[in-house]
Amino acid sequence: RKFLAGTWALTSSIVSFGHEERSPSAGLGWQAHSYNDLRLWPQLASKTTASILSIKVDPHTLTQHGFQLTHNDPVDGVTYNTTDELLDSCRDLLTASPSLALRVALCFKSTVDPCSSSETAVAWLSGVDRLYAKAEKLRHEMHGRLEFV
Repeated sequence: RKFLAGTWALTSSIVSFGHEERSPSAGLGWQAHSYNDLRLWPQLASKTTASILSIKVDPHTLTQHGFQLTHNDPVDGVTYNTTDELLDSCRDLLTASPSLALRVALCFKSTVDPCSSSETAVAWLSGVDRLYAKAEKLRHEMHGRLEFV
């Protein structure tokens, strides 16, 4: 427990945004778990009574549009939202709800060993770097109302 608490404190301090009164780091409250279907997000925002909405998504397989969002292995023929669409949804939700802050927990489901030097690992890390760069840009645009953990 001490390790988890320390990890959470470190993570929160790294990604917090300095707006204590509305910061997504201000408190966890509740989290919508594995809300990978981005069409459901506006409904969550309209139902929350808190100023912070916390949603966990599951980036899985890397595609040309980012990682597919699915908790389980992707199924052929099924269309999944991607992390590129995730960032668009974050922007749309925060633009539509100016009093809301958003915390997005990313729970990567990949079986890639990112520490290997395989082509797959290099591509996966590149995908993570691309997501990080886009997420950081959006986070700055949202002025302390968006957090990724």
